[in-house]
Amino acid sequence: MTHASLCTGIGACELAATWMRWEINLIELDMDEIWKDIKGLNGYQVSTLGNVRSIDRNIIGINGFPQKRKGKILSQSIINSGYLIVSFKVNSKTYRRLVHRLVAEAFIPNNKNYPQVNHKDECRTNNNVNNLEWCTSKYNCNYGNIKIRSKLSHINHKKLSKKVLMIDENDNIINSFPSIKEAERVTGIKNYNISRCCHRRKYYLTAGGYKWKLHDENI
Repeated sequence: MTHASLCTGIGACELAATWMRWEINLIELDMDEIWKDIKGLNGYQVSTLGNVRSIDRNIIGINGFPQKRKGKILSQSIINSGYLIVSFKVNSKTYRRLVHRLVAEAFIPNNKNYPQVNHKDECRTNNNVNNLEWCTSKYNCNYGNIKIRSKLSHINHKKLSKKVLMIDENDNIINSFPSIKEAERVTGIKNYNISRCCHRRKYYLTAGGYKWKLHDENI
């Protein structure tokens, strides 16, 4: 056997071993993945690893006859703020949700009723349940490097900002932010659209699929 063929053989063995370890890791991850139903969205589930799926279900087709629809993992997309969102369709109505909030709401107790979810490693696409924690707006704003904290301290200045509420289609308050700019940073929804909703501009009943109101208004 030549030196070249020996090296090739060793490389192939190492590559095969790497693939084997990778496959084992995938199996272990899959075994550890726990799924729970998403509250308010029948037929959909979220997992401890940050995946979202539809489940096998029976529906009434456009022809009026029952049909079986197979469940699948839903694709996710990154919004401007760097967070992942996922879209659902229920009764011909489309809903969009932040994935990290779905994970937190399903798996992390929120006994103190904190309004926001923080990524411990500051990676906004890492929605593993172990990387998330419920927190206050202040904690979330101060988390991370000083450059970001300095920027947010100006954005959320008490004399320049008004607290805003994020409200779902059932008029439930699902989040609050110290300012419209902070709401944009966390959700990726443009601040001017949020502002138009808050100030009752014509044709702006919602922004990003949510209702928005200033904190001092009646809900």
